[in-house]
Amino acid sequence: MRSAKNIDWYHWIAGIILLVITTASPAQSEIQTLESSSKERQHFVELMQNNLAAWSFNKGDAVFDEAAPDYTSRPDAIFWDTAPPLQGFRGWKEYRKAAENWSKNGIDQAIILVVDTEHFKAWRYKDVVWNIMHCGIRLTFAGGEKANHLCRGTLIWEWEDDRWKLAHEVFSAPVGPRDSVFQANRPEDPRIKPDLELMDRARQVASAWGNGSTRGLAKRLKEFYVDDDKLSIYTPWHPFIAYQGWQAFEHGLKRYIAASIKHVDIKINNDLEAQRRDKIAWSTATLHIETELVNGETVSGDARQTLIWYQAEDGWRILHEHFSFPQ
Repeated sequence: MRSAKNIDWYHWIAGIILLVITTASPAQSEIQTLESSSKERQHFVELMQNNLAAWSFNKGDAVFDEAAPDYTSRPDAIFWDTAPPLQGFRGWKEYRKAAENWSKNGIDQAIILVVDTEHFKAWRYKDVVWNIMHCGIRLTFAGGEKANHLCRGTLIWEWEDDRWKLAHEVFSAPVGPRDSVFQANRPEDPRIKPDLELMDRARQVASAWGNGSTRGLAKRLKEFYVDDDKLSIYTPWHPFIAYQGWQAFEHGLKRYIAASIKHVDIKINNDLEAQRRDKIAWSTATLHIETELVNGETVSGDARQTLIWYQAEDGWRILHEHFSFPQ
């Protein structure tokens, strides 16, 4: 039989446990991580392998619609491959031109596949799944030359017509601070009807980047991101792999950004767009970036940004970011 003192101690411990449970990050309970050993994760690895195989082509191919069933036909779907145009493609009818352009640029064969499957990560919220991954591109040119490239991908799937379909994707490779990056003019797209709340939030993030030197960048950005292990981030600079969790991203900002870059100014262009599914949303935009290096040199370029948002109790927070320059 417990004494009164022991009962008080027992109730105190129970109260602490209850407090921890009830104050845990909502993202931890509402968002499911697809574990590496799960059949569902393996299913998405297979979906991606099949999708990239459908994109692969040989000289003489005349039809580039093999991947079409994997993509939603909705006009709000934006797709970005590694190359220009900066605005990418809206819907499958435009996106199929990406493979046509490759075939017109002296490429006889392209083999595309998922690589480094240990870096394939996926999360699910209701009927929305997003995954990050590494892909390999093996090219054979008309003159017989061969080239191998690695790229990173962020893909958003939705359950539609009794199957998973892609609602957005972006592929990229990182660049160095002094590398030449893409420059372009960006016409306003009258088809875009932006979500005003998320537009304001995205502009706040961009403003925080330029609101001082990079030494204080982590402190300025922290309020915009979820603070748990479901956070994943691809930056436009090295390293190649995604940062997993806020602490890893904070460390990366100090090691790779503050060490070589003094100031970053980001301006979001007029093509900011957002899609919302209950507590999950994703926004896409092109950006103009002015970067001042620690040696005083200034470089600029035009980039793309995909943000996946989660509506926490204190407002919209970023779950995933893919920030890149088309090459």
